[in-house]
Formats: sequence, C-alpha cells, structure tokens
Amino acid sequence: MQKTLLWVLICGVVTLQGFWLAQYSYRNYRLLANYEAAGVEVTGTILKINRDHARFRKWQQNKYNFDLSMAWTDTEGVPKSNSEIRVTPAYGQQLFDEQATGQTKTIVYLADRPEEPPVLADDLKSQLQKALRRIYLTCGIGCFGLTGFALLFFAPKRLP
Repeated sequence: MQKTLLWVLICGVVTLQGFWLAQYSYRNYRLLANYEAAGVEVTGTILKINRDHARFRKWQQNKYNFDLSMAWTDTEGVPKSNSEIRVTPAYGQQLFDEQATGQTKTIVYLADRPEEPPVLADDLKSQLQKALRRIYLTCGIGCFGLTGFALLFFAPKRLP
C-alpha cells in the first residue's frame, strides 16, 4: 500500500510539474510571438556583455548564459536602456567572441508593454524555436506522468 501511494505521489508531481512548466513555456512563447508580430524595431548600442557559467550545461557546447546591457532611443525619442536582455547561448557566444561591445544591433521591443525587456532581432527566431521545443518537452513530461497514473490504476493487479 505504501509503495502504491509513493508511486501515486511521484506520478502526480511529475504530471503537475510537466504541465505547469508547459504552461509557463507557452506564455514565454506567446510573448516572443508578440515581439515578432507587434514589436517595434529600433537600433540599439551594446554597452556590456555579461557571461556567467550555466550550472547544468556541462555536457553542452555552450556552457554560458549571456545578458546584454543595451541603450537605445525609442520611436518617440526617449532614451532607454536595459541590462537584462537575454540571448540564446550560441548567439551570445558569437557576440562575446566578436567583442561586440559598442556595436549597434537591431532590437525589438513592445511599445504597449514597457516593463518587458527587448529582444535582439537577429536572435528572435532562435528564441522562438527554443521556446517551442521547451513546450513539447514539458508536455511530454506531463504525459509521462499521466502514463504512470494509467499504469498504476488500469494495469491488472498481480496475483499472489
């Protein structure tokens, strides 16, 4: 009985976590799609590239996370800056290798949502693909948990 309850708990946690992360990933994907559909493109200057070591990417080629600090002028002429612009690891490594500090890049920001950080236009497609892959992965994790529930409750009981 205790082993069954443990498996129910494990399957429940996996299912809830998988679908919760899928919902979070879907929100991130919709935000990036909003950048693509309704974003305003302006030119910004890279002020600084921050590189920090990613904890769980020891086996991958790009082992770092990158944040950019950029300054730009919006469409109304107001100067703005942000130090939390995230880029994909491959594009961040490319900018880091080029020593792109001081270069100008096209960024996309949402005029109706100024609290959201802008996205580099060159990196937007790869961020969309990454977000879509994350949706599929997390839905798969949730389905794995549901399969565990099905096996627990609908599998024939063992004979003594």
